[in-house]
Amino acid sequence: MMMLVLVLGTFITFSSCGNDEDDEDEIIKPEEQSRLVGKWKYSWEDKGEEGYGLLTFKSDGTGTYYEYDNGEIDADNVPFYWSYEETGSILTLMWIEDGHVEGKEIVRLTWINQKTFTADLMDDGSVWIKQ
Repeated sequence: MMMLVLVLGTFITFSSCGNDEDDEDEIIKPEEQSRLVGKWKYSWEDKGEEGYGLLTFKSDGTGTYYEYDNGEIDADNVPFYWSYEETGSILTLMWIEDGHVEGKEIVRLTWINQKTFTADLMDDGSVWIKQ
């Protein structure tokens, strides 16, 4: 009888352990954001003016923006926080000024391939290319 209780106790203990892998899919981890981590560049030309912007996404959810416009620096290492939701391809940028969030942008990315996306970010329909 004691053996039956031990066997049933062991069975119940092991069968109550669930598979935690399903829960992991719900959490966005930095390594899942690696699709965006790195430097991204877009360039423009309009009526004799030209320039480019660089977004740098870091795996810790921070980043910087740099813009070069007609031979001059227009924005220099502007910091931001970011997050990305793969479902829906939604990028959220929170711009930082003097240590505080000063603005927030939420945009949908349209992926052309793993190193190119378009978005209404900085410029309507800009094409961003991973560097």
